[in-house]
Amino acid sequence: MFRCSRCSKEFEPNPRSNPIICPHCGNKMSRRRPERVGPLAPRFKEGNKKALFNKGVAYQENEFYGEAINYYNEVLKIDPHHKGAWFNKGDISIKLKFYQEAVKFFNEVLKIDPNDKDAWYNKGLALGNLGDSSYKKALECFEKVLSIDPNDKDAQNNKDVILFRLEADNGGVKEIVRKEFQKERSREPE
Repeated sequence: MFRCSRCSKEFEPNPRSNPIICPHCGNKMSRRRPERVGPLAPRFKEGNKKALFNKGVAYQENEFYGEAINYYNEVLKIDPHHKGAWFNKGDISIKLKFYQEAVKFFNEVLKIDPNDKDAWYNKGLALGNLGDSSYKKALECFEKVLSIDPNDKDAQNNKDVILFRLEADNGGVKEIVRKEFQKERSREPE
């Protein structure tokens, strides 16, 4: 059985039809959509934030980002402090390269939990992709991650990349190359 994403009515799809077409409203759906219903499917009730969130996660995992965002928005109408919904909206925004929006969503997560290491990390990624004017803010985010978890290698690597970009913007690349050249010369036998 399938449930239509538009009219929510259940129906038995034509096994040879792709896309699946709802006989009730004519809605076309991909077979990849997480619309299966049955004994293993979670029961969906209007206003149930856990079911709404899980449905959003299922859509997100299947790369139906618009539908996932819609479900996360429904969760946030019920609970404006739902950390997972804000976080997943930020994650989707990064995947779609909407970095400004991602920063806003991760800021919402950080209002709820100021020590959320993953939110700081993803905010740093988004800021790092915004360009030169945001590098210093991205650096602060990666430093915050490292203050929470000093062994986070991804945060350290991204911090190093941002530092390199900052030095490159300030003419620091020439200085780095000059220092490396001097190190190599001092190692050479005379």
